[in-house]
Amino acid sequence: MQSSCFVKTVRRLLVFVSALSFMLLTSIVHAAPDGWSVLVENGEEIFIPGDLAAEEEYRLYVALAETLPQSEYPQWFKKRIDLDAGKWGEVVAAPEPKQNNGGVITATYALQRQDGVLRYAHYMGFFGQGKAVYLRILSSDVATLMSRYASGMQQVIKETLPQRLKGVAISQAASDAPVETTTSHATPKAPPVKPATQAARAELKRIDNASAPEYSLPDKYEALVCDFTENRINDTYNDYVILLFKDGTAYKGLTVPPEDLDIAKSRQEHPNSWGIWQDDDEESYKVKIPASEKKWDSLYKGRHLAPARMGERLNRYISKTTMVNMGMIGGGSSYTNSWTFLGSGRFTKGYSSMFSSGMMSSMTAGTSVYAASYSDDTGDSSIVSGSSPGVGVTSQKKRNDGSNNRGRYSLNGYAMELTYDNGETVRSLFGFCYDDRTQPFLGGTLFPMRKSGPAEKLPYEWSTRISLNEERYYVPKELKEGEIFRVIFSSMVELEGAAIEDWFKEAVSQNFAYLGKPIMEGGWGNDRDTVYSYYNAYNDVDGAPLVVFYYGAKVKEKYGRFMRIISSDLKLNKRFKEEMQPAMLRAFMP
Repeated sequence: MQSSCFVKTVRRLLVFVSALSFMLLTSIVHAAPDGWSVLVENGEEIFIPGDLAAEEEYRLYVALAETLPQSEYPQWFKKRIDLDAGKWGEVVAAPEPKQNNGGVITATYALQRQDGVLRYAHYMGFFGQGKAVYLRILSSDVATLMSRYASGMQQVIKETLPQRLKGVAISQAASDAPVETTTSHATPKAPPVKPATQAARAELKRIDNASAPEYSLPDKYEALVCDFTENRINDTYNDYVILLFKDGTAYKGLTVPPEDLDIAKSRQEHPNSWGIWQDDDEESYKVKIPASEKKWDSLYKGRHLAPARMGERLNRYISKTTMVNMGMIGGGSSYTNSWTFLGSGRFTKGYSSMFSSGMMSSMTAGTSVYAASYSDDTGDSSIVSGSSPGVGVTSQKKRNDGSNNRGRYSLNGYAMELTYDNGETVRSLFGFCYDDRTQPFLGGTLFPMRKSGPAEKLPYEWSTRISLNEERYYVPKELKEGEIFRVIFSSMVELEGAAIEDWFKEAVSQNFAYLGKPIMEGGWGNDRDTVYSYYNAYNDVDGAPLVVFYYGAKVKEKYGRFMRIISSDLKLNKRFKEEMQPAMLRAFMP
C-alpha cells in the first residue's frame, strides 16, 4: 500500500492539471533573437528589440506563405502591402516596389499616425518553392534603426524564411530531436481508440543503449581528455582532445580513434603536437606540449572524454556555427556544420556558408554582393548575386545527388564509422566531453547541445540532460538532495489526419510504457477539446513512487506535441510552475 502522503499527492494532481491546462489557453509566446521579445497580436508574431528608447519604434513581422505562380509574385506583393500599409496610418508616400536580381522585392512607405507622428513601413518580399512571403518592419526611423537592428533582422529572416517557404511553422524547425521517417516495430499499449499515425510511432521510437556492452580502453592508453584554448579577441574557443599514453607521452589534437592514429607519421608531420604528461594529484594531470615547453600546464581529470557503448545509437541533431564579422551593415560571413543521427542507424550531414557585403556597401557605393553555398543529403548548391548601379548578375548551380552526405553510422567506443551512400567509409573520433552526453565531440569539433525549441524559454539556470537512451530533459537548478523534477517536450509530429485526442493517447501510452509499470489507474482529461492531459505514477529503480503527467495539444493546425513532467513531490510542480509557463506556452502555440 502506498503511503498516505503519496495518496494525498495523487489526489491533488487533478487540481494541478486543470490549472496548467487553463494557463496554456491564456497566452502564446515565440522565440526571438537574444535581447528581443516576441508578442502575438491579432494572430501575428511581432519581433521587438529590447533596447528601444522611449520614443523609438521597431516592430518586425514575417507573414505566412501563400501559394501562387511566380508570374503573379510582383502584383501579389504590391497588392498585399497596399492593403497592409493602411492599417498603420495614413499613407503619405508609397513609391513603386523595386525587385533585385535575386528576386527580393522591397518598398518603404511613409505613414502618419493618428497623433500626427511620422512612421515608416519597410516591406520585403520573397519567393521560393511556389510560395511567396512578405516581411514588414514598422519603424520610427529608417536609416538608424534599420542599421542598428540589421543583425537581428537577418537572424529572424535566416531562421524563419526557409520554413515559411516550405509551409512549416517556426517552432517545428527547433524541435528537440530529429523525427525518424521509418516505422518503429514497437507495439504501443494504447487504450481502445482508432489508430493514430505511423509518424507518432516513429517519433517515439525507443533507443535501448543500456543493454549495449561498455567499451574498454586498450592498455597502452591512459585516458582521453578534452581541453580548450580561448581567443579573447573574438570570444571564441578552440576545443581539442589530448591522448595520454601509459608510457608518459601525450598527443594534442586527436581527431581519429586512438587505435587509428599513425604514431610514426604524426610525429614526423606534427612534432609540436607531441609532449609528455605526469599525474599531478587526484584532480589533474600536468602536461608539456611540446615537451620542450618550460612550464607544465594543468589538465583536469574531470574533462574526461567518455566513450560510446559498443553498438550505441543516437537520436539527435547537432550543429555548430562560426561567424566572422556577421552583420548586414559591414558585411561578413557565417559557416555552419550540422549532423542528424537517427535511432535506425542512419545519418545525414550538412554544411552551409553565407557571405554578404553588407548594408553599408549598398548605401554608400550602391553595390552589394551575396553568396551562399549549401550541402546536404539532397546535393550541393550555390548562389551568387551581385549588383551595382545599372548592372546585376545572379548565378545558381546544383551538383550531385547528396549521397556524399548521407549513409549509415556505427559506434564502438571512441570510433564512429560512417558508411556513405556513395560507398565511401570514414572513421572519426567520437565521445562525450566532460563525461556529459550534451557535449558530443566528433572528429575535431565539439558540438555543445543547448536548450532548443520550447525549452529555450526555460530559465537560463535550468540544465539540459540527455539520458543513456537519448531522451532529452530539463532540470531546475534549485533541486535539493532526493528531489526529482524532469521536464521533456516532444518534437512536433504530423498527425496525417488523425484526431489529436487519439494521437495523444497513443503517444502517451507508448511513452509511459518506457518508464515502467503504472501503480494506479491514472486518468485522461481534456480542457475544451484543446489541451489534453494524463496522469499516473510508477516506481523508480529504487522503489520510490514518482508522479507523471502529460499535456498535449494540436499545434500549427496539423501537428501534435506533448509535454511530460516527472516529479517526486507535487510541491515541486507548484514551485516551478511560473518558471515553466513561457516554455509551455511556446510548446502549445496553436
